[in-house]
Amino acid sequence: MPAKSVYLISPAYRRWLTPDFTDLEFELEGFDAKDATPWQADVLVRDLDSDAETRSVTSIEGTPKTFTIPVPKFHRRAEIVLYFQDRRTKEPACEGRWKLTNISKEELGSLSYFDSRGVFFHEGQGRFPLVLASAATGPAEWKAIVEAGFTGVAPDAKLIDTEAAKLAASLKLLLFPVLARLPPEAIVKEVRRLQGFSAVAGYQGLLKNDKPNVIRTADSSRPTIALSPFSVIGDDLHESFAEFRDVIMLNDDWTGKDRTGPASCRRSGRAHFAYVDVASANFLSSLYAAAAKGASGVLASSNEPFALNAVAGKLKEAGPLVNAVVRGVPERSDDVSADRWFWRRRLGANEKAVIEVKRGDPPTATFTVTRE
Repeated sequence: MPAKSVYLISPAYRRWLTPDFTDLEFELEGFDAKDATPWQADVLVRDLDSDAETRSVTSIEGTPKTFTIPVPKFHRRAEIVLYFQDRRTKEPACEGRWKLTNISKEELGSLSYFDSRGVFFHEGQGRFPLVLASAATGPAEWKAIVEAGFTGVAPDAKLIDTEAAKLAASLKLLLFPVLARLPPEAIVKEVRRLQGFSAVAGYQGLLKNDKPNVIRTADSSRPTIALSPFSVIGDDLHESFAEFRDVIMLNDDWTGKDRTGPASCRRSGRAHFAYVDVASANFLSSLYAAAAKGASGVLASSNEPFALNAVAGKLKEAGPLVNAVVRGVPERSDDVSADRWFWRRRLGANEKAVIEVKRGDPPTATFTVTRE
């Protein structure tokens, strides 16, 4: 059994607490579910703006995989220290510490961020980025791409000028410009040019051994997406990504074995997008599986030719999925086995969205909406 550990998994992205957060969610590792020890979470909150300290104790029933505590009160920034300990002896089993940042309601309109459900917000609107990255992502193709059902594109940064940005804004198209193979000074200069365009929702950096936070240094209001093949050595993150706190791209055939999966992203303060093959016969199933794994967006790309009209038919089927991701309220589910798992969202009072994922290589997934 692994060593006992506790991880903060929500909030994930940059450890930002947006106003919709009511609870902090933690995950335990190395504990036996049958352990009858009465546990408690002893939490110290150090306000980094006033140096004030507060302490609270929450009783934990059983030995759960995850547990929550109410969001503590502090000003702008705080460090929290959690001791997961025996309620009777006060002997700690494990501990963890994290720094959190409160984001005020007034700031949200100028930020691209992820809310408590992992939904991506840009200009105050919840979106599920279905981003196309291919040779045909210049402005002349954008209208057709939107009509096919994509909500974003990842063009070369050099293709985005004032006219292109106006076109994207009129189409409500999210732009994730690619900043590839540029030295840090050039990246900073390009980001400062691009950040004036409202349609730019984030940046895609092909960052290998470079410092991955260089984009964030130039524009902290939008996320940076790092492609996992360029940020991973073997099954672990490259050491230069230790402090990276934005978005990691994960391949759609992720099986849950490598350390750069969704759970690792949440534990380390990152969100994740899925990287899927738009030309694959499993394209639609990959979208469903990505959402079920908690992806906040999808980047669709391929080395093979594909017909946009064929993709459009699949994305039309996926329309209800986008609504469920953005509008739905997550429901917990215990009916998970070694072979399959379920993702559920409540849609209004009478409808429920369900993705059933069957493990495989790649996994297969079906999406249904039922009326109760």
